[in-house]
Amino acid sequence: MGDYRVTVLANCGCPQGGVLSPLLWLLVADGLLTLLVEQGFEVVGYADDLAVIIRGRFDSTLSERVQVGLDLIQRWCDGEGLTLNPRKTTVVSFTRKRRSNVVAPTIQGTTLVLSEQVKYLGVILDRKLTWKPQTRHAVQKATKAMWACRRLMGKTWGISPRMAHWLYTAVVRPIVSYAALVWWRATNQQTVQAQLGTLQRQACLGITGAIRTCPTASMEVLLGLPPLHIHIWRCAYLGAVRVRWSEMVGSFATRRLQDTIQHFGIDSAGVLISDVMPEKMNFRLPFKVAIPSGERWRGGDLPLAAGVQAWYTDGSVIGGRTGLGVTGPRFSLALPLGSCATIFQAEVLAIDICAQELLRRGTKNARICIFSDSQAALKAISAFSHKSRLTWDCLNTLKALARDNRITLTWVLGHAGIKGNEKADSLAKLGAESLPTGPEPFLGLPKSYLERKVDEWVNTTKTSHWLRCPGLRQSKRLISPQ
Repeated sequence: MGDYRVTVLANCGCPQGGVLSPLLWLLVADGLLTLLVEQGFEVVGYADDLAVIIRGRFDSTLSERVQVGLDLIQRWCDGEGLTLNPRKTTVVSFTRKRRSNVVAPTIQGTTLVLSEQVKYLGVILDRKLTWKPQTRHAVQKATKAMWACRRLMGKTWGISPRMAHWLYTAVVRPIVSYAALVWWRATNQQTVQAQLGTLQRQACLGITGAIRTCPTASMEVLLGLPPLHIHIWRCAYLGAVRVRWSEMVGSFATRRLQDTIQHFGIDSAGVLISDVMPEKMNFRLPFKVAIPSGERWRGGDLPLAAGVQAWYTDGSVIGGRTGLGVTGPRFSLALPLGSCATIFQAEVLAIDICAQELLRRGTKNARICIFSDSQAALKAISAFSHKSRLTWDCLNTLKALARDNRITLTWVLGHAGIKGNEKADSLAKLGAESLPTGPEPFLGLPKSYLERKVDEWVNTTKTSHWLRCPGLRQSKRLISPQ
C-alpha cells in the first residue's frame, strides 16, 4: 500500500474471488457428490450450493432417507475437517397435500424446521410449486431496479429514449426472465400477467415520456416490446432448447424439456436437425492459418513456393439459395445447398470438401495451401472452442489431412481479381443458382435459424395479443403491430 508491499499467505481455505478457488473446491466436493450418488440420492451441485432430492410416496420413507442423507453429509464433512451449518440447511417437503407428516431431521442434535419454501440459485421453490413467491420476488426485484433507472429518465430531461430502452431491455427485463424455463407456466395466470404488465408499463412511460393515461399496449407496440409474459415464454423456449442441446440431463428432465418445446408450437426442425453441439475443445492445430492484410492482395496473387498445391473455396447466396464452389488442380465443384444453409456454413463446408477430396486422392508429403475469402470461417476452424458440428467435422478432416501433409489455410481478398478466387466465386454462384436434389435441409440448421423462427412466433403471438386487447379503437386505427 503506497510505498509498502503487503503479502498475505493463505494457509487454509480458498481466497475470495480467486481464479483457482472454484476448481479447488470442486476437486474436494466431487467426493461428496459421488458418495451421495452411490447411495442412491439425486444430487444437484453448483459450487458450494448443494441440493439433495429425495422422492417417495410415503412420508415415513422420506423422513428416514432425509436423515440418512444428512448423516452421510455430516460424516463426510467431519472427515474433511468441515462443518455443516444447520442455520443454512433448509428442508422442504414438496407436495400438493395440505399437511405433510414428514419428520423434521436433525443435524448434530439440532432439529431442523420444515420450511414452506427455499431459495436455490436465485429461484424460490415453494412447497406446492405454484411459483407465486418466485414471480412476486422477481417482479419486486425488477421494480426496484426500474425505479433506480427511472431517476435518469424525465419528460424534458435525462437520458435519451434510446438509452432508456436499452436500460430496460438489458438491465431490468433480464431480472424478471431469469430461470424462466423453470417457472414460465405461472405466467399463464391473469394475475401474474397483470403484475408483469404493471412493471413494463412503468418502463414504457419512462422511455416515451407519455401521459399517464396512455394505454400500455399502445406503448408496447410503438416501442417494439412484446408483452412481458410473451418475452418470458420466449426465454423459456430458448432455455429448454439450450439445455436439451447440452445433452447433460436425465430422461425425466428430457421429457419435461420436450413438453416445453412442443407446448409453443414453434417449428421444431431447428431443434431436431441442429448444427449445435455440446462444447468441445481443441488446443492443437497441426496446420497453419494465415490472414495477411488486404493490401498484400492489391497487386494480385501472392507468390507461392514451387510445388505448393493451391486450392480455392468460396460460398454464395443468391435469391435466398446457398451454394459453394471449390477449385484446385484437376478439380472443380459447384454444389447447391438449398435455402436453409447460411453463407458461413457454405464457406466451412467448402474447405471440408476440399480436404476430403485431397484425402480421397491419397495425397501425402505435399504442401497444400487452401485459400478462402471468409475470415469468419478460418477463425472458427482455428478456435479453441467449438459448438458447431460442421466446424468440428471440418477441423477433424483437416487434422487427418495434416498427418502426412503440410497444410496452410490462407485468407484471400474477395472480388479483387484473384484468378483462383474468381473461379471459386463463379462456381459458388452457379451452385446457388442451381436447384438442389433431395429433401432439405442438407446441413444441420444453425442457431440463427431457430432464433429467426422464435422471433417470427413472438411477432405472431404479439399481434394476436394486440388484436384481442379490448378497446384501443383509436390506437388500432393508427398503429400497426408489425
